[in-house]
Order: sequence, then C-alpha cells, then structure tokens
Amino acid sequence: GGQFYTPIEVVDYIIKFLDIKENETILDPTCGCGVFLSSVYDDLFKKNKNPLKHIYGVDLNNEALKITKLNLYLKNQYLK
Repeated sequence: GGQFYTPIEVVDYIIKFLDIKENETILDPTCGCGVFLSSVYDDLFKKNKNPLKHIYGVDLNNEALKITKLNLYLKNQYLK
C-alpha cells in the first residue's frame, strides 16, 4: 500500500539520541501504527514522566490511526 515501517532498532536509536524531556511536544506526522509514539511513551514512563501529556500522531490512513490509538490506550492502562 505504499507504506513503509521503521525498524524498532532505528526507532530506539532515535529516541535515545533525542533524549526527550517531559514538557517537550512529540509529533509523528506519519505515525502509521504508532511504533515511534509507543516507544516515546515507554521512554518517558521509565523516566517517571507523564507520557501522554504532549504526544501527537497524524496519518492519512484512518485504520492505522485506530491501531495507534488502541496501542497507546492499552499501553497506558497496562503501565499504570
């Protein structure tokens, strides 16, 4: 379908490199199934920060956005 998915190893490297802080806004303009956003959530949660405060994702595929929302919802419920 013309979609490309970033390997999790690359996503983890980017997140480590960025060293995201709690008050920073995170936007993934091509979030797909939300792997990057989910990894950001994990990283902030490990730092005892509020992960869902400033995390946003956009995608043209509405089905992928539904999966992203579900992934972040489940992660939020599981890690509480």
